[in-house]
Amino acid sequence: MKYILHIDLNAFFASVEELLNPKLKSKPLAVAGKTSRASIVSSANYIARQFGVKAAMPIFKAKKLCHNLIVVNHHFHEYEKYSNLFIDFICQKLTNNIEIMSIDECFADVTHLCKTPSEAINVAKIIQRKLLRQIGLKCSIGVSYNKFLAKMASDLRKPYGITSIFSKKDIEQYIWPLPVEDMFLVGTASSKKLKDYQIKTIRDIANEKNVDILKNVFQNQWEVYFLHAKGIGDDELDHSHNIPKSLSNSETFLTDTNNLDEIYLKIEELTKLMVDRMNSYDLVGRRLSLSIKYPDFKVTTKNYSSPKLLSEYFEIVQILKNLYVDNFQNATIRLIGVGISQLQFNKKLNTMIFDDYVEEDKIVEDQYQIIKKDINDKFKLDIIDIASKKLNS
Repeated sequence: MKYILHIDLNAFFASVEELLNPKLKSKPLAVAGKTSRASIVSSANYIARQFGVKAAMPIFKAKKLCHNLIVVNHHFHEYEKYSNLFIDFICQKLTNNIEIMSIDECFADVTHLCKTPSEAINVAKIIQRKLLRQIGLKCSIGVSYNKFLAKMASDLRKPYGITSIFSKKDIEQYIWPLPVEDMFLVGTASSKKLKDYQIKTIRDIANEKNVDILKNVFQNQWEVYFLHAKGIGDDELDHSHNIPKSLSNSETFLTDTNNLDEIYLKIEELTKLMVDRMNSYDLVGRRLSLSIKYPDFKVTTKNYSSPKLLSEYFEIVQILKNLYVDNFQNATIRLIGVGISQLQFNKKLNTMIFDDYVEEDKIVEDQYQIIKKDINDKFKLDIIDIASKKLNS
């Protein structure tokens, strides 16, 4: 049996806005393309959701439901940055055997780390806690033996929840009572058709008596939905979504410069960041690029196509330095950037990275237990556990 996690960042756009402006954390917040009344909510934090505000709702309607609603514009560059931090975190700290689903969610195969469902749940707890501590983002995680059930499970406890589904009883308890519109991959049109046939819950989709209806609604895909409803699904991750077209890093100098040592140092720093990301995704590439911006803001890029796949830092940084010397030496520049494209997988999954991470988490937990004992001994009362229960009640 495999152990698959579906990791879903909670209210992602709104959460990033709260990180950018912590004063928003205690207030109802919505993110929209524009702050005008005609705009549409892209994301709302959980305070706003308590008033009924949700994605795809017009701003004027959201403000009727929540008079104190704060609406901010999109900051897509920041969302992309935090999405990259999220994926890099999973690849570096957990496993690079992942399938990226969107900007704020992915599957991760942790079979190499687990022998039992309880171990898989523990992995999920550690990752959830570390992601919040190190990046500041909350997530919900579904844990199961295939992608469909993991995806469904992650939706059941939000925000900051973990749900596992491993038995038939779990499926009957958590999945079957859900309305058909909550089933992964069932769209609005299909949902309406199913309800017209009195197929209202996922339990109905799993019922063999309704196979002819499923064939009519889902056509040649009916069996996928039928099997999903019974808890049968794909456990192989699709890595094709994970390959970016290119990776790059750039930085502006504090002052315009033609100092070769300073420029070489910056090439080394930027290349290190780029290669670290390549290693996170287990990528190799063929085409390197070096871009410079002159004081007059004119940008020039030079490329190098390698006859072999590149992945090693020292080889890549030397090629980029040569590109600079051959094309820009003695030029005064304002900005420099490095990049690599024509990427592909190195076909080597990293399965050893979690052991040290678990040990690190255990050390932190042990330190917490020592501090807790000291405080409780002093006051002769288990005040920390009492406070924890109060906060979680």
